[in-house]
Amino acid sequence: MNVKEAAYSGLFCNFVATSECFLSLRDSFTFKYIYICKTVSTLYMTETNNLTDTLSMIIEGLQERKARRITIVDMSELETAAAYRFVICEGTSTMHVTSIADSVREYLLENGRIKPYSYDGYANSQWIVIDYGDTIVHVFLPEERSRYNLEELWSDAVIEEIPDQY
Repeated sequence: MNVKEAAYSGLFCNFVATSECFLSLRDSFTFKYIYICKTVSTLYMTETNNLTDTLSMIIEGLQERKARRITIVDMSELETAAAYRFVICEGTSTMHVTSIADSVREYLLENGRIKPYSYDGYANSQWIVIDYGDTIVHVFLPEERSRYNLEELWSDAVIEEIPDQY
């Protein structure tokens, strides 16, 4: 399978969590990702339902560290959205916010072998953003969450509240 065939196959390559992966291609019809690794001469690929799997793993990672007020903002039907979905939650302190964000990153890496494209906000830990391409995770302090009020900003999207587990 060559790179072009891989890009159109709609399959998801097992992600190797190293710097060996240098290219990712997004299949815009199925919202699945393909990672092409330097050290692999042929692509070993398996299918996955990326959107559903990623969301459930994110929620589990958040709940593992007792994130509060978890909200899913589904923007898949909006044309101007930055991502297909936001997952928004809050922690009680900067240390809790950092712990929640670390939990999500570790949970997806261990259980789904998925690394974020980018993350930011660890310097002050008032608002940490983790970018998984189709899903962006926002972990806030309560006062920062109310200040930026992303749920109100994207109020024309479908908003779902996840009840706290404790």
